[in-house]
Amino acid sequence: MDRDKLNDTMDFDHIVWVHADGTVTDGTYVRGVRIGAPELMWDGTDVALMPSCVREGWELLTGRTGQYGYHGPVMHASEYVGGNLADWILSHPGLYVTLVAYAEEDAGYDAGTDASADGPEPAGWCVAHRTSGI
Repeated sequence: MDRDKLNDTMDFDHIVWVHADGTVTDGTYVRGVRIGAPELMWDGTDVALMPSCVREGWELLTGRTGQYGYHGPVMHASEYVGGNLADWILSHPGLYVTLVAYAEEDAGYDAGTDASADGPEPAGWCVAHRTSGI
C-alpha cells in the first residue's frame, strides 16, 4: 500500500492487518476469528489501554507524534497516519487501529443520553498495535 493512502484506510476503530509484504487488508477477522478494537482509559494524565486489551496483546505506539517535547501515545488532532508514521506501520507487520482519546471529563460520554449533539471534543488520538495471535 502507498503510505499516502494508509490514512484513508485506517478509520477510527477499524482494524487493519499489515502483512509482511506491506499489503494492507481488513483486520476484523483474522484466520476466522473476530478481532475487536481495543478500548482506551484515561488516568488523568494520559491514556492507556484497558487491562483486558493489554492481555490480548495490544499496545499503544509511542514516540511517533510530531509534538515538541512529547513522546507519549496521544497524537494531536491535526496529525494523521502518513509520512514517517505510515512508513513505520507499513514496515512492521501486525494489526493496527486508530482510537479516539477523550479527555477525562468526557470519558463517560454517551451519545444516546447526553444532551450535546456534537459530542465531546477529543483530546487527540492513538494508534494501537498487536502482533500476538495473528
